[in-house]
Amino acid sequence: MKKIITRRLSAVILTTALLTLILNYFLQMNNARNDMVHSSLVKINQIERVLDQSAPGLLLEHPGRMTEEAKEELAHILSMVIPEKGTTLTIINQENNIILGSTNPELDGMTAAKAGFLLPLKLPDETGFSSSILGVPSYCLFQESDGLLIGVSQSMTSLYEQIPRSMFLVGIYLLASAVISIFAISRQIDRCVIRGINTVNQKLVQITGGNLDTRVEVDTAPEFVELSARLNAMVKSLLDNTDTMSQIFDMTNAPNGVYEYNDDMKRVLSTRKVATLLMLSPSEFDHLLTDKELFEEKIRSIRSNPLLPYKDVYRLPAETECYVKIQSFSGPTSTMGVITDVTDEILEKQKLQHDLDYDVLTGILSRRAFYAKMELLLRTPEAIREAALLMMDLDHLKEINDSYGHASGDKALQAAASLLAQCPAENKILARLSGDEFVLFLYQYSREELEIMISSLHKQMMQASIILYNQTRLPLRLSGGYVFCSDYPANFSQLLRLADKTMYQAKKGRKSEFLACTAEPARNREASKNPESGSDV
Repeated sequence: MKKIITRRLSAVILTTALLTLILNYFLQMNNARNDMVHSSLVKINQIERVLDQSAPGLLLEHPGRMTEEAKEELAHILSMVIPEKGTTLTIINQENNIILGSTNPELDGMTAAKAGFLLPLKLPDETGFSSSILGVPSYCLFQESDGLLIGVSQSMTSLYEQIPRSMFLVGIYLLASAVISIFAISRQIDRCVIRGINTVNQKLVQITGGNLDTRVEVDTAPEFVELSARLNAMVKSLLDNTDTMSQIFDMTNAPNGVYEYNDDMKRVLSTRKVATLLMLSPSEFDHLLTDKELFEEKIRSIRSNPLLPYKDVYRLPAETECYVKIQSFSGPTSTMGVITDVTDEILEKQKLQHDLDYDVLTGILSRRAFYAKMELLLRTPEAIREAALLMMDLDHLKEINDSYGHASGDKALQAAASLLAQCPAENKILARLSGDEFVLFLYQYSREELEIMISSLHKQMMQASIILYNQTRLPLRLSGGYVFCSDYPANFSQLLRLADKTMYQAKKGRKSEFLACTAEPARNREASKNPESGSDV
């Protein structure tokens, strides 16, 4: 923009200087002619006075031929007037237009027309005219005096001799003035206009980019001061509109809060709902909004506590369960985020999931959840090490239901689940598979540790009893069968079948026993098929 303004300004100034130079040229020509006219009138007046004093009527006695005496007298009179360089004094007989005398001897005796004096019919007052005297362009001035035409002529060359030099000097002056003016005006335009425009443009780029902390303060000209005030008022209006929209948004009671910040701005724009969702006090929230780095740190701290397997859902650090969903969208220069209260939704899902995963009556895992957990665990068999699968069935449940009612049967099932849950193993999965069937999976222990835990659980069971609603006390008994997973490297379904088969052997026998699977281990079967392969197969 500065180049365009400077280029156009230079064209205007240089054109003005050129026109001034041309005008000066014509003025100098006019002044040269005026000076010539003025000096010529003085000389003509001198000649007239001398003629009146020295030889009145001398030149008109013999107009056709002049005596030698008259010629000498006329030459003497003309010699008394000193002409400038290139100037010729001439006296013409007005009656016959014969040149009576001249400072140029070549003109003596010639007619005015032959000499080149194109005399007008009426001589202008104190104004000259152009003629070609003996082929030389000249400027002439004649005055009438007692039948004579007394004139002065000067060649155009000598008349305008000083003009080229004067024009050169004037041209240099005008050019220097133009350059200085262009430089000075360009500096002023740059300081007062261009810099102001650039500053306003940079500020507008920041504002349009979302940095509403920007303030425009340009005071290089009154117009920029007013423009800065208008722009600052516009930014303030945008901030006020943000607060208004926040209030309107809060009035809708929507469970959403929105925030936004620009890479170049320190402030964070946010609806007031964000403070409520993040459980922040008004003072703490206002402090976070003043610095986007503090706000980002707060968001990061919340995101450090994700709620799996939900995406973008985080638990707030509060005594009561509160969950929010934080979704952020980053652009080239700004970041926008939406925070949503999902507490009710998460609690409902967790309740539904709990109802699906846990048996309503006993509070332990359901059949579906047990299979899901086992499937997840068996994906990394190296983490299981040695493990045991114990299947159990509550003894005499049908008799309890028939004799004391189903409420007493339910109480027996609850007592059995409570007893099994007291197993001291940390790595265990306990579930109710069906009406009176329970399963316990113990893992990441040695075989010896597993045998001790199963034996201890059996002892606790043999000492346990339940008190029914009518205060009747009955022994709590379960029959079970277990299998060590390393003995039967089959799939999980086959392990369940082996443990289940062993459990039914216990129920058909003495009951209330936990029997180990007596089926031939897989490695023994392989060894019997390959007797030459050694005992390690």
